[in-house]
Amino acid sequence: METEGRIGHAPDGRFFPLNNWPGKAICCIIHPYILYQGVCTCMKILVPVDGSASSMRAAEHVLQMARNHPEAEVTLLAVACSFDAIYFAGEMISETWLSEECRKRFAQKLNQAAKIFSDAGLPVKTVLLTGNPGSEIVKYIQDEGMDEVVMGSRGHNPLAAMALGSVTYKVLHHVKIPVTVIK
Repeated sequence: METEGRIGHAPDGRFFPLNNWPGKAICCIIHPYILYQGVCTCMKILVPVDGSASSMRAAEHVLQMARNHPEAEVTLLAVACSFDAIYFAGEMISETWLSEECRKRFAQKLNQAAKIFSDAGLPVKTVLLTGNPGSEIVKYIQDEGMDEVVMGSRGHNPLAAMALGSVTYKVLHHVKIPVTVIK
């Protein structure tokens, strides 16, 4: 097929004339990485985890993808909540203590998810942030140039939303990349 005058689309958003590539090959997309002219550009996949059953299923789903495509770069992200000081049982509990305890618990949840990758012998990057989970996930996606998100439908906050978790809802509506939601 003649490619003169046609354009292709690079992973970073740039367009290029296909006739500038040796062999004038047409690019094709192979999930979860993109193949341009025989050169593989790895896809960056983010899996937000909070220890819930659906977030662990999302990690397992991506594990299967990574087994078939080991070039994919998988990042597991946990966001520990931040707290203000609270009054509990007649005592003031400090913001610092609460935040540290929350980070410890989310670090354990992150390590649980990372273990399924290490047990399978596959590399995975882990990131632990603190703040509002929805906002921090969206910011991380934008800052790190992620290509896809695979996340659970609901986390550990059943009061936040009935059908779809509030964090999942926020991510779906604030990012411009594919989001796969796992029940």
